[in-house]
Amino acid sequence: MGRAADLDTSTSASLFRSPHHSPGSDSPPSKLLSNSKPMHFGARQVLFREGDHAEGVFILLGGIVRLSRYLPSGRRMVGAFVFTGGIIGLSFDDVYPFDAEAVGPAIVCRFNRAKLSMLTAELPDLQADIVNHLQHLLADAHRDQLPLLNLHAEARIAAFLRMVARCSHDSLANGVKIELAMTRVDIADYLGLTTETVCRAFARLRRDLIVGGSHPNIVRILDVDLINALADGKM
Repeated sequence: MGRAADLDTSTSASLFRSPHHSPGSDSPPSKLLSNSKPMHFGARQVLFREGDHAEGVFILLGGIVRLSRYLPSGRRMVGAFVFTGGIIGLSFDDVYPFDAEAVGPAIVCRFNRAKLSMLTAELPDLQADIVNHLQHLLADAHRDQLPLLNLHAEARIAAFLRMVARCSHDSLANGVKIELAMTRVDIADYLGLTTETVCRAFARLRRDLIVGGSHPNIVRILDVDLINALADGKM
């Protein structure tokens, strides 16, 4: 289990990544956070497992959470990485359809579904925020994941780096350093590649001076135009 933590109220500014509300105390995100105590989860700690009763909804205040499930073949598929401001565990079913696990240290607020339903009834703008968030999730999946099926390995890595930069609110430009909290195995399971293919693709991007950096978890963008061309399937 995660442990309770003190909340940095500035995190409410990015809740749902909504452009419609300021982080003031009267905004729906702030009112929502005031009804829950944040909790810390360590790296690889599990928020819930696939098949667990879906009684809680989580808001990610800091860190990254990996959503995954195992296929009948036994292979793991990473469906998404949730970044700060994301909602985890909304389900139309009575059970969670995936595992949720902290990639590194993470802070979340947890609400039971009954409490969240009551709050959305009291705060119509909050309900609109949640619907808006879900719409963005669908748009993100359409933009970030579906095109990957038609890309070669280096292009998938480029698209992944662009996605991480965007979700981390970093601008993608020459010289920008992108921190990858995920392992190469995580990235491979997200991109539908083998770990060996991911490692070779990163090596080729470094060899071609498209990215740089000596640390495996820090990637420095050297040629943003080529990154975008690869990610858009133009190379």
